Amino acid sequence: MRVLKWIGLGLALVLLLLAGGIYVLVTSPFIKNQIVERSSTATGREVAIDGDVEIDWSLTPRLRLNKVRVANTEWGSQPDMISAERIDVSIKLLDLLRGRVTLPEVRLIKPEVLLEKRADGTPNWRFGENPAAATAVEATTPEDRHEFPIIRHLVIDDGTLDYRDPAENIEISSKVNTAIGTGGGAEQTLLRGNGRFAGKPFTLDMKAGALLALRESDKPYPVSVNASVGETKLTIGGTLQDPLKLAGPDLKMDLRGQNLAELFPIFGIPIPPTPFYALSGQLTRKGDVWSFKDFAGRVGDSDLSGDFAVDIGGERPFARATLVSKKLDYRDLAGFIGASPEGEEEEVDDGRVLPNQPVNLEQLRAVDMEVSFTGQEILAPGLPLEALEARLKLDNGRLELDPLRFGVADGTVAGRVVLNGRQDVPSVGADLRIAKVNLQKFFEGSELAEDMGGTLGGRVDLTGEGNTFGEILGSSDGSLAIVMGGGRFSNLLLEFAGIDVAEALGFMLTEDQSVATRCIVGDFDVDDGLMHTKTMVIDTTDTNIAVEGAVSLKQETLDLTLEAHPKDPSLLAARSPVRVTGVFDDPQFGVEAGPLVARGAAAAILGVVLTPLAALLPMIELGLGEDSPCRQLIEQAQNTKD
Repeated sequence: MRVLKWIGLGLALVLLLLAGGIYVLVTSPFIKNQIVERSSTATGREVAIDGDVEIDWSLTPRLRLNKVRVANTEWGSQPDMISAERIDVSIKLLDLLRGRVTLPEVRLIKPEVLLEKRADGTPNWRFGENPAAATAVEATTPEDRHEFPIIRHLVIDDGTLDYRDPAENIEISSKVNTAIGTGGGAEQTLLRGNGRFAGKPFTLDMKAGALLALRESDKPYPVSVNASVGETKLTIGGTLQDPLKLAGPDLKMDLRGQNLAELFPIFGIPIPPTPFYALSGQLTRKGDVWSFKDFAGRVGDSDLSGDFAVDIGGERPFARATLVSKKLDYRDLAGFIGASPEGEEEEVDDGRVLPNQPVNLEQLRAVDMEVSFTGQEILAPGLPLEALEARLKLDNGRLELDPLRFGVADGTVAGRVVLNGRQDVPSVGADLRIAKVNLQKFFEGSELAEDMGGTLGGRVDLTGEGNTFGEILGSSDGSLAIVMGGGRFSNLLLEFAGIDVAEALGFMLTEDQSVATRCIVGDFDVDDGLMHTKTMVIDTTDTNIAVEGAVSLKQETLDLTLEAHPKDPSLLAARSPVRVTGVFDDPQFGVEAGPLVARGAAAAILGVVLTPLAALLPMIELGLGEDSPCRQLIEQAQNTKD
């Protein structure tokens, strides 16, 4: 008994000394200094605890750190990257001995976090400058959900999260709090923010599940996001199977705004200007590929549906899309040809007709794309457009539309267009064929419908360069040819010219008459945007008309002379040439003063002018068919000359 008594007294003395030592350690700067030193070494940044360190001892001790700071990088806009009025953490010692981190409660009072990037894109949250810090961060970063600490209860009180990226013109300030949700009393993490994104007002309202749910792999993690950037509104709702990896999303996304082009600074996907849009679909992810699947909605007055996916794992994002519009309003395509969508005012109104929208090289070079588009029916009041099919490929700034095909008035326009944005001044090459277009359909519903008609074919082979689409056409080189077989010239149409063109051109018309057109053939050389008439003739039952002159795509002006050669000597003995001048949107017609055209030159005109067009016979057959009047006319001219 005496031995046991002394053993007991010895143990009591040891425990007393141990307790005293622990008390001294806790009440001295030792623990505080250890936390500061180890944290600074692990992060490679200065970590400071300006307040007290308090510990409530038990099997679940509670640690309180007051006035905690983590320094920012040297180039940071503020001294501290992270600060908090108080960090209050409880931990289960028995679980810690089993190698599992369980935190019954984590409470953050007024935490402030600043995430920012330097102009060159370097983030302040990269700790790689210090090898020891990089190793520590890598070792403590959870790779799977089950490695994340078990946090029974998280409280964030009056927190702020700021994000700044000057290169992308982003500056966001967010309030972060936790709350008990109304739906079943589940804990939620709330994030509300505002600021500027890409220079436009930004708002964010996000609700997510409790932090504890991050590690429970058998339970999908709920997420609800409402965000806006300028006029762009984004709503996402659903779950993530593994939120730490953004894996297994089962999310519905609604996207709407005034202009799809405004998505480029947000998602990095180049889209030409459009009218108002609203699209809804499923957001999924597989590896580095994010997909917007089975989406449907509207762009302007057009419906749009399909699938869109972007792979962010390469040097540049790669987007692939299959898009379908059952009813496509042609006005919604204006931005795709360099014009402004309906309802938007041009910045400069100089009276020009050709589009002056600049080619955006930044967008062309930002992403690679393959897009297939089908417009099953085109809504174009007054224009007989029928359908559109296009396949777009964008590779490192070079955009290719091949094939490009759309239906026009029972005919087609088809071919290939290439826009090369790899060079400082972009260039465009177009190789298009026009086949069997019924011109009468352009006049349906008008007074001219019965008188006008004919079948149109043609060829466009042009290349040009410039910073706008107007400049590209204005500098273009190549050739252009048109053929028209059949149809009629209406007296009503000629009256629109404002002078008696019918008399000047030898058309013997009355109010209710029209003259039959056998063939119109035009072949132009294009040099630096100036279209010269290589050969152009209009053959009617009454008269042959030779056309000479030039059309400037650069200045958008006309300078053409029309000379009439009557076939019937009983008609007016001579004709004065007709001049067509002015600009595209306001052409002027006038009778040219000077010598009258000699009578009886029709046969000579056919022989001299049409014979060089024999080389165009394959194109005429393609555009109008083998039995076209144009083919017969050229063969007749060849026989006459022989």
